[in-house]
Amino acid sequence: MGTLWFNGTFFTMEHENESVEAVYVKDGRIQDIGKTETLEKKYNSTIEERRDVEGLYIYPGFVDSHLHIIGHGEKLIRLDLSNMYSAEEMKVHLKHSYTKQANQQWLIGEGWNENNFPDRKFSQNRIR
Repeated sequence: MGTLWFNGTFFTMEHENESVEAVYVKDGRIQDIGKTETLEKKYNSTIEERRDVEGLYIYPGFVDSHLHIIGHGEKLIRLDLSNMYSAEEMKVHLKHSYTKQANQQWLIGEGWNENNFPDRKFSQNRIR
């Protein structure tokens, strides 16, 4: 037997801002989504419980691994230098990336580890 969750905004995450008004769940798994009336008719004989979420917004299964979401988003737009194995390789990568920057915006790179460099040092030469 299943549960009909209704009277809310259930974000599907299928497409940007896509939502439905009801969700039918059976044995701990989502079976169907859509309009409350449609799900009521389709699963009437198997709906054991009806849960009114009273107009709340419902998002699917976030599992918190303690992620600082803003910091993670910022990291995604920065230049990842974690796979650089020399200061020279990093310099070439930075120059190449800078040429693709629009309007001379800041280029922010992070993640390098000079312990991966053969001499284990970060070059003191300025990148030009």
